[in-house]
Amino acid sequence: MLRQIISLFTATAEQKKFARLRKEIEAPYTTESARGDVEAIFSGARTSDDALNEFVALLAARSEINEVLHRHGWVGVSGLGGSHKLKELYWKLMAGGAGQRIRGVYVPTAAISDPKILNLLLEWESTGAVSPHIGVIAMRYVANGARRRISN
Repeated sequence: MLRQIISLFTATAEQKKFARLRKEIEAPYTTESARGDVEAIFSGARTSDDALNEFVALLAARSEINEVLHRHGWVGVSGLGGSHKLKELYWKLMAGGAGQRIRGVYVPTAAISDPKILNLLLEWESTGAVSPHIGVIAMRYVANGARRRISN
């Protein structure tokens, strides 16, 4: 019984952490936030990139995401390849124009958080035809009713 209670608190703490990181990552990037990041770099404080690194590390540790990454060869003995790949996909989505909300869902974080779309993106990437199309694929997936699974 005690283990179940501890597990419940751990799951709740993880959900809160994901929600906090997601809010930080999904915030609009303004000139003020850019200036804050530059100042943070020089002062050793936390940057928005630190939040993204923490987010993808936690995400890569989730079993359903880890399974997809492993299936595509991105999780080695250390497991570090998975978080690196998620961050790379996040930036490819941003470069592909997917850095926006559709139906209230922020496309880049939803795409790397949902095992189905993540699998689709990794399969598409393996064909070598990714560059401009990856953002469109993710936006269509979200527009067609995909739900963000990172809060589950």
